[in-house]
This record gives sequence, C-alpha cells and structure tokens, in this order.
Amino acid sequence: APASKPAPLLTRPFLCICLATTCFYLSFYLILPVMPLYVAGLGGTPAQVGLLIGYFAAMAMLMRPPAGWLIDTRGHRAILLAGMAVFLLASIGYLTTGSVRAILALRLFHGIGMGLFPTAATVVVAELAPLDRRGEAMGWFGVANSVGLLLGPLAGFWIAERLGFVALFFLAVAVAVAGL
Repeated sequence: APASKPAPLLTRPFLCICLATTCFYLSFYLILPVMPLYVAGLGGTPAQVGLLIGYFAAMAMLMRPPAGWLIDTRGHRAILLAGMAVFLLASIGYLTTGSVRAILALRLFHGIGMGLFPTAATVVVAELAPLDRRGEAMGWFGVANSVGLLLGPLAGFWIAERLGFVALFFLAVAVAVAGL
C-alpha cells in the first residue's frame, strides 16, 4: 500500500500564529537591548536599569499560570489578543512618559503581555499541529520566535542611534499592530 500523505502543517492558521509570534518578539527585541540606554539617559541609576529586566521577567513569570488557566477556561483567542495589545500599549506608554519610575511601572505592565501571548501561542501551535508533526511544528514556531531575536536588537540599536527612541517606540507599536 502506498504511504499516506502527511497531514498539512503549513496551513493558513499555523502561518498566521507564526507571523503574529514573529511580530510579538520583534516588538519586544526592538526595545529590550536599548531600554537600559534610554533609562540611563533619563537619569536612571544602575539599580533602576537592572530593575527594567527584573520587573518585566517577574511579571511575565507570575502571569503564565493564570494565563494557562484562562486559556483552559476561556479559550486562547482573547489571551493572544490581550498579550499583543499589552505590547502595543506598553510601547505607546514609552512614547508618552519621560520618568524612570513610569518606565519601571510600564515594564511591569509590559511583562503581563509576555506572560499571556507566548503561553497562548504555544497552545495554539500544539492544537494546530497534526499529531505526527508536532515536533516539526514546534521547530517552525521556534524559528518564528527567533526571527525577532535575530532582527530586533540590530534594528533597535540602528534606529535608536540614527532616528532616536521616539522612532524606535513607534516602530515597536507598528510591529505590535501588525501582530494583532
């Protein structure tokens, strides 16, 4: 008997979640490496610069279990959209505030998005992937994550140096809008 044709993986929904994930991480990695420079330029202390990452990471970690529960009880769509919307709103917030304390508060808020979107996106990929192609699906999903990591820091530094932080934050907003 002829071998059965494998179930399709690169479907429209799968490609959409991967593209949204690329936008999500690109929005994040555009800002991440230059945020310490931005806060230092606002007069932030070395401790405050360190808190930028700590606040973000702590909130992301704290949000993942509730995000999982919300996905199980309410579905993934609202959690995906909420996580991306948080990234969009945080980037807008960076445009509208000029104080270190406000930036630190925004980092807590921004971390909520990191707790929500990736948790929901991973569930979506697992649900969309044919059972016999889940490993391959996760590999492609990892590529979608890594594109933002590859391009974001380079573009972020380049834009911040040549066009300024305002242009960089606008770009992060635009990328999050594209992800939505």
